[in-house]
Amino acid sequence: MKLKTRIQSEVSTVRELLVAMAAQTDSQALQDLVVGRLASTPPVALARLWLLKPGESCSRCVENVDLLAPLHLAASAGEPNSTDANYHCFALGQGKIGHIAASGEPIHLADNCGSSPWISAPEWARREGIRGFGGYPVVANGETLGVLAIFTKTQLSQEGFEWLGTVAHQLAGLLHTLDRQTQLIEEVRTLRDGRESAPDFTDLTFPLFAGCSSGVKALERQTAITVANREPVFIQGERGTGKGHLARHVLVSRGQFELPPKEFNCDELHTPDNESAWLKAIGNKKQTVILHHLDQLEGSFADTLLQVLNKDPHPDRFVTTCENDLSSWREDHPDLFHT
Repeated sequence: MKLKTRIQSEVSTVRELLVAMAAQTDSQALQDLVVGRLASTPPVALARLWLLKPGESCSRCVENVDLLAPLHLAASAGEPNSTDANYHCFALGQGKIGHIAASGEPIHLADNCGSSPWISAPEWARREGIRGFGGYPVVANGETLGVLAIFTKTQLSQEGFEWLGTVAHQLAGLLHTLDRQTQLIEEVRTLRDGRESAPDFTDLTFPLFAGCSSGVKALERQTAITVANREPVFIQGERGTGKGHLARHVLVSRGQFELPPKEFNCDELHTPDNESAWLKAIGNKKQTVILHHLDQLEGSFADTLLQVLNKDPHPDRFVTTCENDLSSWREDHPDLFHT
């Protein structure tokens, strides 16, 4: 019964740890949580996590070029909890920690580990009463990230050793995810900084029309007249012929309005949000407006537009476009047209 109770307690502790790990959003906080929880389990005297990273990123290693090894102590809890220089760094293959990282194979010393050749400080092990050791590689997507290890003051059972493997596996996946998130954030920040420091091409001038045929030149002349003629504009043309581009050019060229054009599709004005935005735009005398698909403008909206045009001191802030011939529609709304 006592053994069953102990195993149930271990299972509950590990499950609680796995749940707490999944809630972490910071890599270092995750590492500290894991070794802290493991070290707080009664049999565990010391829990440590070494991670693979460049020696140049480790302040302790930078102070001593002889310590430029890939495995670095990232988190430690228990006794002793200091990041001792003798065990702070390991080369791949060096000692039991380096061997686990290099081989990808765990090491389990169930009992009497002080007499094992794997223990580099047998005096410490005997003094502290260390009996068991377990070390697991922390591997994500086939890549070794580091080593998670514990030293216990009781025999380290096979069940306890396997639970350590479960924690190491979960830790690997979470570290990989958090690292990837950090990379993505840095990439976005780099792109944003690059965009803000990039040359501004918005002031470059390009010809409105490409070509030099008589038709293009006639369109250029007509556009120039339209810009100068301070009246509302209706642009008719087939899909893909640049009606929206021409409409924006007309309004920008007129240059007397403070706000950039707001564009609406007349067949979508019936929704509450669009209707509210439309009423706000046409009611603001400083706002230029482009109405696409004019033939889809419903009667109530056409009446409202007509009232605004009749009273607005700047009716030339409106430009409309359409793909279809509006001859029949024009008969129903003659006041919206002029020659």
